[in-house]
Amino acid sequence: YHSLTGSLSDTRVLKETLKELGLSHCTKVDGNLKELADFPMLRAISLHGCKNIVGDIRHIRSGDFQSIESMGLPASVWGGGDLPSIEETPDIMRAWYTLKKQHSSVFTNMRLRLSLDSPERYDNNVHHSREMPSHVEFVQAENRLGWRWTNCVFGGACETNWLDPEPSNLSLRYTKELQKIVDDVTFYEGFFAPPTQGEHLQRYSEFRGW
Repeated sequence: YHSLTGSLSDTRVLKETLKELGLSHCTKVDGNLKELADFPMLRAISLHGCKNIVGDIRHIRSGDFQSIESMGLPASVWGGGDLPSIEETPDIMRAWYTLKKQHSSVFTNMRLRLSLDSPERYDNNVHHSREMPSHVEFVQAENRLGWRWTNCVFGGACETNWLDPEPSNLSLRYTKELQKIVDDVTFYEGFFAPPTQGEHLQRYSEFRGW
C-alpha cells in the first residue's frame, strides 16, 4: 500500500473508532500529525518514512492523543525519525518526556538513533560491546524518568540524564531499579553523551590496560 495517496484528514471519518493507523513509507500521503490528536480510541500510529507528513511533538498538549500507546514518526515531524545531532538530542528527549508523562506507555521499548549521516558518528573498529553509544532510550526508577545514550549492549550505556528529581523517600523498589540502571554503566562511566572519537579511543586504551 506504499502507493496510497491522500491526506491524514481523510481518516477523520473514522475519528471515533480508529484504534491503529499504519501508513509507514506511504510517501504520497500528506498532512499534519495534529490532525490525529483528537481521535479518542487511537492507540498506535506508524508513520515511519512518510516524508510529507509534518508536525512537532512539542505542540502536543495535555488531552491530545488520549489513548496513545505507540507512536512511530517520520523525520519530517520534529522529534521523530533519527536524531540529527548530539547537541539537539536533549531538547528532543525533553519533548518526548512531556508526552511520556501524560502517556506512560509511549516510548516503551523504543530507541532513537543518531542519524547515519551525522558527522559525529565514528567507528573505532572495536568489539561491539565497546561501540559508540549512538542510541537513546528512557530509563525509569519507580516513577522517576530519565534518558541516556547506549550502544544497546549491557554495560554500554552512558550516565543517565535525569528529568525528574530524586524522591525524598527512597523506597526499596526505587533503590533496586536505580541500581539496575547504574549497573549498566561501565565503559562509559562519567559520560552523559557519546564521547568524541579521541575520547573513545582513550577510554578503550584505559580499559585494555585493566
